[in-house]
Amino acid sequence: MKVALAFFVCWLPLAVLSLVYGNFWTGHFHDSFITSLEAQTRFLVSLPILILIEPMINFRLKKTLLQFHDGGLIPEHRIEEYWNLVKRKIGFLQNSWTYFGIVVICYIQVAAIFYFEVNYTSLSSWQLEEVNGEIGLNTVGKWAVFVSRPLTLFFIYRWILRVFVWGRILARISNLDLRLSPFHADRVGGLGFLAFSVSYFAPFTFAVSVALAGNVADLMLVDSMKLVDFRLPLLAYVILISLFFTYPLFVFSRKLVSLKERSIFSMYDQIKFVYQKAELPPSLGAESKPMEDEKIAYIASLSDFNAMMDNVLNLRAVPFQVRDLFPLWALTLVPFIFVIMIEIPLSEILSRVVSTLF
Repeated sequence: MKVALAFFVCWLPLAVLSLVYGNFWTGHFHDSFITSLEAQTRFLVSLPILILIEPMINFRLKKTLLQFHDGGLIPEHRIEEYWNLVKRKIGFLQNSWTYFGIVVICYIQVAAIFYFEVNYTSLSSWQLEEVNGEIGLNTVGKWAVFVSRPLTLFFIYRWILRVFVWGRILARISNLDLRLSPFHADRVGGLGFLAFSVSYFAPFTFAVSVALAGNVADLMLVDSMKLVDFRLPLLAYVILISLFFTYPLFVFSRKLVSLKERSIFSMYDQIKFVYQKAELPPSLGAESKPMEDEKIAYIASLSDFNAMMDNVLNLRAVPFQVRDLFPLWALTLVPFIFVIMIEIPLSEILSRVVSTLF
């Protein structure tokens, strides 16, 4: 229902108005609405995805928050405080003043982007008209600037705000004296489940990348820019995406480093009691004797101690690894494959990939 409403509010009026005023297809690529890849990708692909992924990602984030409670990480006397802080932060997202602030930011950005496009590119040609020698917005452009673009940005900024709130929730949780185990097999005290939260936001980055890829494609096709011109901006974009969606997990670093340090010293205090009975096995050629039950039990306990010590020594400072970023990177970069194909034929791309791999 929301997707249909967004379609009827954002894209359909632009299509109808451009048909009425004759710039749906003018015979030229640079000043037709239907050939504006930025508009088509933004309103027909990116916006529906931003709406559809909301319940899916919200469900997964709620499941992650429940794991803190169900996994026994929250002390009994802090459980009520835990749920109160979660409700308080979620309430901030649903506050009308929060929505108002997002709307203001959206219109400021639309004005800034439109000023840039009008003065430095040819991307806004289908939104402009000349009256008495002055360039201004036509009816299609007014709808795009005052309705369609701000609405799309509203959904993007609301997702960005969700990530900030997610980070604040995790920061407050990290101060609740969590019951972290230095011996946990995930090597992060039992917080390994948080690594999945990075990939949860991958559909959002895909939606944003689709809109950006459409904009880049227009700059290449309309303003004759080259792929190499976007090399550094694209690299900066991927780095920004990586930092933005992993920064919430860094709030646990101080606690994990402290846990590792305390656990190592505690384990070393026990070493003298564990290893004092350790003996080298008989040398080769020595008469073998059956091992006593007590010694067998001791060796088993020594093996357990070594395994525990290994877990402690390998505790990580952050609850994620580089491989957890792969889904995020993949969905971030996939839309730009079509941009690359504008300049480099698909056959040549495949040939380069094959030659690189083999």
